[in-house]
Amino acid sequence: MIDRVTGSSVDVLARMGDVGMFLHDSLHTHDYETRELKAVEPNLRPDAIILSDNAHDSSALSDWAERSGRHYLFFKEHPLNHWWPGDGIGAAWADRKQ
Repeated sequence: MIDRVTGSSVDVLARMGDVGMFLHDSLHTHDYETRELKAVEPNLRPDAIILSDNAHDSSALSDWAERSGRHYLFFKEHPLNHWWPGDGIGAAWADRKQ
């Protein structure tokens, strides 16, 4: 089942529960991405994966991961023989509970 929800992403994320994966791909400014991360953080499951498209444009996810004690990786794409120089995606996650 898919529920379509409209409105401010920050407001919607604050109301969500039991989030197993979050993909930021909206306004790519440090401030807005940070606001989304703060809104969704209380609703993240312990094993949640958090992704940020175009993470090469903002350090918001890496900054948030460091503050929240999560791991962070950045994956840079390098298209071969293509006009587009490539982007990158960031990924953050917490340690698995023992």
